Formats: sequence, structure tokens, C-alpha cells
Amino acid sequence: MYFLGCGESDVQIEALLEKLDCQCQRLAVKGHAIGRKVLHQLPTEWEVNKWIEEVDAAAARIGPRFLRKVLRAHSARYLRRVISRIERKNGWQLAEELGEQTPTNLQHVIARSSWNADEVRDDLQQYVMEHLGSKDEILIIDETGFLEKGTKSVGVKRQYSGTAGRIENSQIGVFLAYRSDAGHALIDRSLDLPKEWAEDRIRRDAAKVPESVTFSTKPELAREMLQRTLAAGVRAKWVTANEVYGSDFFVLVNECLINASM
Repeated sequence: MYFLGCGESDVQIEALLEKLDCQCQRLAVKGHAIGRKVLHQLPTEWEVNKWIEEVDAAAARIGPRFLRKVLRAHSARYLRRVISRIERKNGWQLAEELGEQTPTNLQHVIARSSWNADEVRDDLQQYVMEHLGSKDEILIIDETGFLEKGTKSVGVKRQYSGTAGRIENSQIGVFLAYRSDAGHALIDRSLDLPKEWAEDRIRRDAAKVPESVTFSTKPELAREMLQRTLAAGVRAKWVTANEVYGSDFFVLVNECLINASM
């Protein structure tokens, strides 16, 4: 920043103005270069059309999991908006992106219509293997917290959440990701149901927790995901997880990998 006062001579002022003009020119050149870089990074029309085709193909793949035609249409629209440009992917934001006044239709598809999320997960795993399958696969197990304000969401309680970095009212999900040199994707998930939730019949019934869902520790949830993923034909040379899952978990991991390779 330059301040021209009354004490500077004409020569000094001219030198300062010349220096300032040079800096402005450099900034203009730099801004032009940044603009060209941004334009270069924008997708071409051909790329956009290919993305649309691929999303439509993915929607068609999971379509049979929804029995009614209207539900298949809503599920396809939901899929497109989940990968859209909007930052927050809650029901209201997605509905606004779709041009709908309320999220009623989307909420019905996800929460109340008849479809099997595990069957869609199986479709996802096949899709990932077809597009990202490689010789150097890694399975990654990790968890994340979902902050909640109420007490009715399944599994919610005051507990440590890595998302917040402290004890908060939250749900905890355990996730399994697939990674190869071709890319990465989440391929399975399991919601942690704390023991106090599992043993509370009133809360279970109110939240419509299935009878088949019982209390399991997070390492046990991870084991189950790993076992069914390997049984589905997904292959991996390595499985990674943090210390939360303990040494006994890694013993079972080795057993799973050995059995899957036989």
C-alpha cells in the first residue's frame, strides 16, 4: 500500500506511480491466467452428457428395487440431486433443487416406500467393482458422527463424535470404503445401536427398529460388513482401520481375507 503525502517530489511520485502500474499489470496477467485455468477445468459438453448418461444408467440399475413406476422415477431424481452442486443434501435443499415446494415426495421414497436398502447396496458394490476394480484394492473401515438435536432418531445419544471432536448428542455410523488406483467409493454402512436403545422396547417400536437389529459393538458391525462384502465377491489385499477396532478385529480380518482367497 502506498500513501502519497505532501513531502514527495514529482520524481518520487512518478516513480511510485510507475511501480504501482507495474504491479497492477502483473495482477491483471495473473488474474487472466487464473481465469484461463478455471475455464480449462470446466467440463466440456461431451463430458457433461456422458455424466448424465452414466447417472441414468446407475438409476436404471437400481430401478427394479422399487416396485412402483412413480417410485423408480423419484429414486432416479433423488440420485441426480444427491450428486448435484448444492452443498447441503437435506430434504428441503434437494426438493428446492428439484423445483418442488416440499420434500414430501423424496421423504416418502427414502423413509416410507417399500424398497430394500441392502439390495441397493449390493447393486452399488457390483457397480464399484465393474468401474474401479483393480489388483491393488484396499478396504477402509471408519466411523463418523451425525449431530442431532432430538432424542427420537435411531441410536442417538450423548457420546463422543469425531465430527464435533467432543461429546455431543449424535448418531454413529460405521462405514466400509473401497479404494483402488482407479478411484474410491463407500460400499457399505451400519448404524450403531447403543445397548440402551437395543433394550428399550418403547423407543425401538416408536422408531420402527426391526426385530433383527440387536446390540453389536462397532468392531462387530465392522466384521459383519467385511464378511458380507468379501462373500459378495469384493476382493482386497489390505484392510485398514484405526485402533478403536482392536487387535481381535485384525485377527478376524486375516481369517476373512484367507477364506476369501481360497
